[in-house]
Amino acid sequence: MKIEAGKNKIKWHHKIIRWLYNRTPYLQSDNLNTLQLTPPKFYKPSVDAGLLFDWHYELHRSYPPYLPNDLAEALKKLVVTEKYEIPNFDFSNISSLSHSKSFGPSLYPARINGSWFADAASWGQAMYPSDNLSGLDDSDWEQNIWYIENREGFSKSRPITINYFEWLNRFVGVQSGGSHHAAMVLHQIKNQKRSYTRHAVVTKYSLNSEELANLLDNYCMFATAGKLHAPKLSDSDDVTIDQAVCEYISFNVYTLAIHRSVNGAVMCFIPYKDLKIGNDVFQQWYKNQIARKTIIPLLDLVDNTLEYCTTPYIHEIHSCHLGDPRRTNDKIAKSISPVSFD
Repeated sequence: MKIEAGKNKIKWHHKIIRWLYNRTPYLQSDNLNTLQLTPPKFYKPSVDAGLLFDWHYELHRSYPPYLPNDLAEALKKLVVTEKYEIPNFDFSNISSLSHSKSFGPSLYPARINGSWFADAASWGQAMYPSDNLSGLDDSDWEQNIWYIENREGFSKSRPITINYFEWLNRFVGVQSGGSHHAAMVLHQIKNQKRSYTRHAVVTKYSLNSEELANLLDNYCMFATAGKLHAPKLSDSDDVTIDQAVCEYISFNVYTLAIHRSVNGAVMCFIPYKDLKIGNDVFQQWYKNQIARKTIIPLLDLVDNTLEYCTTPYIHEIHSCHLGDPRRTNDKIAKSISPVSFD
């Protein structure tokens, strides 16, 4: 009987200790430390404009009705748009193009993919010449210019359309075809010291984070991957950041998807007034996650977007015809093997 009484006493001691522990900040901190967040990833700028981090694309859309008005209005004012004409726009400023059949996991896997290259000139330089696409001499230059002006790409009948993203310091040529010939023109401009200008309508996109900064006292705002591992919530499947925050941090959290991220990143907004844990506990966890780079403060991402765009685009390659890497047979190759581009 004494042994049994002793066991019961120990059991009650454990229950009391657990009851006291559950009412301390240590439980809150320990729960937060079980969350295994993943750093948000964004594509390194390339020829493929569809991979660029475009704040205008992400934010100028309808917002969920549950998003607080002050937050929605601040986000709407984040991107500033200006439009102007340049009679003699330097075509060499174009680094990215809006469309190509050779971007991403295209239907033409044997082509040298534009999404791999940092700029259109580099992509054009990497293309292996054929009888209908080349960038070796004056005749090629004339043919390439004629193609983008008269066939597809940048018609001579109207001003060309250019988007400039200030946070990336990048000009994007807006077109629906002619990407290979345009890239070849840019290659010849860069590597053969040629010049080419066009009348352009330029839309400049820049950022003004003042309205968003005014909300820093009201919201914790950050970007992170949309899913994470939370072993106390799920043994196997990952959970959403919304689920984890609502379980351990706050009664309310608002999220917006960052559609052009590599790994499903989201913007998170947690109202400080709705925290259900101690602010000191939350701030310590938050700082630790920033140090581990699993969280990026949203204003830091806004102010230094390009610094976070570091992940190169890759996809599975089934085949790729690279031609002669030494370029010793370029003149011969130009006269054979017709290839249909664009």
